[in-house]
Amino acid sequence: MIQKWMLFTFLAFGGVWMAQNQLPGEDLPAEKPVEENASTEIPETETKAKSGGADGVTDKSSVATEQALTKVQKAILVLRFGNSQQVREVLGGVHKLEEAEQRELIPYLRDLLQSRDPLVQRKAAETVGFLPFPDLDEGVIPLLESKSDQVYYAALNTVERKKISAAGPVLGKLFSEADFTKNNNRIPDLIRVSGEIGYKESEALLIEKLKSEETFYEFRTAILKYLGDTKHAAPEMLAYMRELAFNKEESISIRSYAVYALGVLEDAEAKTGLIEIIRDIDAIEDPDEKTKYTRLRIQVMKALVLLKDESVKKELMDMARDDDVLARIRAIRLLADIKDPDIIELLEFKAKYDSSIKVQAEAKKALGSE
Repeated sequence: MIQKWMLFTFLAFGGVWMAQNQLPGEDLPAEKPVEENASTEIPETETKAKSGGADGVTDKSSVATEQALTKVQKAILVLRFGNSQQVREVLGGVHKLEEAEQRELIPYLRDLLQSRDPLVQRKAAETVGFLPFPDLDEGVIPLLESKSDQVYYAALNTVERKKISAAGPVLGKLFSEADFTKNNNRIPDLIRVSGEIGYKESEALLIEKLKSEETFYEFRTAILKYLGDTKHAAPEMLAYMRELAFNKEESISIRSYAVYALGVLEDAEAKTGLIEIIRDIDAIEDPDEKTKYTRLRIQVMKALVLLKDESVKKELMDMARDDDVLARIRAIRLLADIKDPDIIELLEFKAKYDSSIKVQAEAKKALGSE
């Protein structure tokens, strides 16, 4: 009997010891599964204290501590100690805070921009994009070199949204490393954002890529738009853009972007050639073939509006009376840039009496009444 009692005691004690001293990799008791959609938001202060302890006495000190925590203090705790999902949920609500509250989070947001978790880095970069102050802007710039597409695009969007000019040198470095001969989703956005923030240091490289036959055609269109947006107006460059715009053997897309740049740069020498493009398109008899040139035709009219060409006024007013709703909308958008009594009268008519609600809305927008 004594031996059996000792064996029972040893086994019971041994079970407790093993549970407390379990080695890594050993099976552990299953935890209660977490619901997939369970919220990980910081809980609000409970209105009723839960009873605690064997005697049911309420822990008033813990309740008082919970009530003393502000919304920002709770957010800080999560940003410091929460898991990835919790941190991202809190970051998603930072834009709703007052600026003074957002500023309290600056040290923690700065740390999160350097997180090893790309999901957290992405969300932190997005959050900086919505902050009304520039304190964290430069912390986003290194993320432009991230191998993660999610992190890269979040950083690039923030640079564009906040016009972070200090990002220019990193953009230039990325240009120098990029392969312009193969399709790559990053390069067109990189070029666009460089234009948006006015970064011009890579112009020479981009012009070289524009002229190269090996450059992927979509990159060439992006470069043409960039040159227009950054107001590159060197005479030799304008001459090359005219060459592209008037070359009937060139792709319609390349011609359209070349025309865009000529219009934005207000190249007066291009006016005659642009009018000739419209005449050539109007002379096409095959409706299907003519439709292919719609984009180019619209772009030429935009350029002529910017060049203050009088002939385009009648063209657009005729287009605004077309049976095609989309044609009328396009015409009205272009007419909005021409300040003329006849055009204002046409827009007022369209705003009230056009058969399409969409056209009415576009006309009201052009008049500034919506």
